[in-house]
Amino acid sequence: LLPAFFVSSFLILQVYELLFHREQKDPSTTVFNYYNQLDFQRFEKAFGFFKPSPHYPLDQFLLEKSVNEGGLLPSYAKLDSMAVKSVFTATDSATAYVFSRWNTSVGRMEKNDTVKLVLQGKKWYILPPEFIPEIPEEQVRSYTYTIFKKQGKRVISSFPTIKDDRVKKPFAFFKQVNFVRNGASSFITGEIVNTDDIPINIALKVSVRFQNDSLKHYFPATAFQYNLSPKAGSYFQINLDSTHILNSRQLKSIEIHAETDVSERGYLHGGTTGYAVRSLAGNQVRIDCEMYNELTTDINIPGILVAEKDTNGRIWQVQLLLHNGAVRSGLHLQFMHAFTKIQKESTLVSVPLTVFINGQQRKVGTSQKDEVANRNQGIALLPHCFMSQELYLQ
Repeated sequence: LLPAFFVSSFLILQVYELLFHREQKDPSTTVFNYYNQLDFQRFEKAFGFFKPSPHYPLDQFLLEKSVNEGGLLPSYAKLDSMAVKSVFTATDSATAYVFSRWNTSVGRMEKNDTVKLVLQGKKWYILPPEFIPEIPEEQVRSYTYTIFKKQGKRVISSFPTIKDDRVKKPFAFFKQVNFVRNGASSFITGEIVNTDDIPINIALKVSVRFQNDSLKHYFPATAFQYNLSPKAGSYFQINLDSTHILNSRQLKSIEIHAETDVSERGYLHGGTTGYAVRSLAGNQVRIDCEMYNELTTDINIPGILVAEKDTNGRIWQVQLLLHNGAVRSGLHLQFMHAFTKIQKESTLVSVPLTVFINGQQRKVGTSQKDEVANRNQGIALLPHCFMSQELYLQ
């Protein structure tokens, strides 16, 4: 009897879901089911939650999504959780404030949306948001790209040619390296420059040696530009273990290794950026950034690499701040981010520190005053965007 009971219960549940489950019985249920369809990219079913209108067909919905949306959340994210914060309901209308958390390729992202709904018959429908397109002034865009081709080096031989295949490694230079402790956090900050006349890839690694001569390796996450155009530089931050763990294991010395190679992919990191910094309460500042995409390709994930510097130009922390939406070719984008400065609560730790570039020990430069950062409350930034279209080294 048990198998028959479970099969019958399952069939009854399925019939109930199909016949009696109302996906649009109230504003909260409507919003939850709409986001569920978007999460699985069922756009036709998601369109069914909008108010029926002859002026807003499915083709218009799909067209607006393809033109207006893009970037991190629509393309690379998966819905982790969501909650309807509050719903203000009238007789036949409602406004819902939705908080959603998404898992993306660069970590978790949070988003707040405002959804307006109307009651029609016995169902609640979502009102489509107002779409205001931005049209570039130019009809055709052109841009002069410097294209490099990696030739490689091969010798015709029937035997392994390991030594003959080795090519000269590109040059790089550490402008500064700092060991910073901020409460329980410890990390390495600095700036590295491509001093060669070709685009290069850079791989960074920090090796921490303890008193018992054991080694532990650390690598940068997203706060670093991995490939650089000729003469360009990048800030970086490499997080270590907590201060308590480092003290308990008795840190002895730190080595920073950089390996360079000729880049085979694109090395542009975004369009032209301008920014202003405004003070908030405490150590908080607000970064108002404007980005102009003068490239001939879309920028899928616009972002900026932000460095906090003191008056002498030393870097105290580096963060990657991203914008959710894409920016099309020839268009402008404005966004803002809150940023917490840590200089007053942090300390620079003096520890034996050695840098290596391609296995050879090198010297570290001295930090220089950054007048642009001093004019903007110690904040300096670089564009750090992600583009899906490959344009260089084809």
